[in-house]
Amino acid sequence: MGDKDAITKEFMSRPDVFADAFNFLIYDGEQVIKPENLREMDTAARVLPYGMDGIPETNQKTRDVFKSWVCMRDDQYAYLMLGIENQSDIHYAMPVRNMLYDAMQYSQQIGQRRKARKKSREQGDDSGEYLSGFHKDDKLTPVITLVVYFGSDEWDAPLSLHEMMSVQDERVMRLVADYRLNLIAPAHLTEDEAHKLCSELREVMLAVKYAGDRQRLRTLLHTDDRFADMEKSAADVVMAFTGMETKNKTNEKGRIDMRFAVDEIREEAREETRVEDIQDMVRAMRMLHYSEQQILELVMAAFHLTAAEAEAYLDEPEETEEN
Repeated sequence: MGDKDAITKEFMSRPDVFADAFNFLIYDGEQVIKPENLREMDTAARVLPYGMDGIPETNQKTRDVFKSWVCMRDDQYAYLMLGIENQSDIHYAMPVRNMLYDAMQYSQQIGQRRKARKKSREQGDDSGEYLSGFHKDDKLTPVITLVVYFGSDEWDAPLSLHEMMSVQDERVMRLVADYRLNLIAPAHLTEDEAHKLCSELREVMLAVKYAGDRQRLRTLLHTDDRFADMEKSAADVVMAFTGMETKNKTNEKGRIDMRFAVDEIREEAREETRVEDIQDMVRAMRMLHYSEQQILELVMAAFHLTAAEAEAYLDEPEETEEN
């Protein structure tokens, strides 16, 4: 199916999906952020902190997806920098990781202003403004990072920096700055919440949510027509995180029809039932003291197996009663 990280990055890079995720996070599903107003940004954030010997040390972190949003409000431009981190697995230090990303981005903004005003000392600015590279009237652009988790398990990792602390004394913690994690995780979404998503992120989140419940997943695919007309990037994510396959069956528009995956799910369910039936039959015949050869022949005849296939079931250790 391919690398999960690459698959999720390609999917979340779609402007419609990216905008949808942040409209859900910030505006409760209202379509405020328009995909056409998003602009790609360099995903690498770089800062130059000073080392022990005073020599600058380059530090660089790369986000999965990073875009800027520009909108017009009250006749003035308002900007937001929006970043998404995709997680295939639960990350137990995510608040610190995202805090570092955001801090580096703010540091980068200050660095850009410093470069733009490298001649500010000659223009008579006071030393505080010159040394910091940030003037009294300068403002930072807000940075919002969102974690999108693609696993079906509940996210049991910390959701804030304070949750990661060993000290919980309120007198101490009120002086420790907190950092809260923004998270979208399928297991924590109700169906009503999922339907606030307008892009194919909705189908992806619902499919992953029910990945462990095959009956419910089959029902979802049967009853939601949007699964019959999915772009490949979305279908790839569904297949990667549910274990389904569609054999790339497409509709007349060349898009993926995920309803064809139902056949594979049913086949999987039939195979599970078949295995259980064979195991039950073997156990029952052993309790009746059939010989191993008799059991082998009966299993072969009943389930149309070769001798080698039937022997695999007979090779399983017998259950014994403890005295």
